[in-house]
Amino acid sequence: MKLNRLQRSAVIAFAGLIVASTAVLVLAHRSARPDTGVYTVGDVQVMHASVTLSGREVRGHARLADGDRLLTGPDGRARLRLDDATLVFVAASTDFTLRGSGITLSQGRLFVQGDAASRTEVTIGAATTAVSSSAAAFEVGVGSNRNPVNKIYCAQGELLVSAGGRQARIRRFYRRRPSTTGPEG
Repeated sequence: MKLNRLQRSAVIAFAGLIVASTAVLVLAHRSARPDTGVYTVGDVQVMHASVTLSGREVRGHARLADGDRLLTGPDGRARLRLDDATLVFVAASTDFTLRGSGITLSQGRLFVQGDAASRTEVTIGAATTAVSSSAAAFEVGVGSNRNPVNKIYCAQGELLVSAGGRQARIRRFYRRRPSTTGPEG
């Protein structure tokens, strides 16, 4: 069976249509994939205005994502409840970043309360401590601009502070000023 020129053109056009349709379906299927999710680590509740979370102002409450940076203004205050049941109270003029199960405090004051299931690590300068079955206050940049002092205060339980390859225990109602070379100060 021999096809004339018109029939050959129709067969080629039909084959081209099938190839084009298949390509469109494959591309549509690829773009229909769901977006990757964001790993969240807790909730923030604004207590007094002027709280920003990774550059956007928060009013009321919001979810915290891994890597978020939280800043409070001169009158701003916030309360966090992390997914491991840790409570964090954030004072005015505070700046910190959440990474995994840790908080890196750059400026200001935090009060962190953890229960037996909690294990939130707080880093200020070179010092790191895990808050578990304890409550602690952290201050960064206290004092004059020329000689800022970082402070860790244990309000309940006990903390183990690590810095510069050394460790020190902080017991209830005791305060440390961690230095850059070690936890004693």
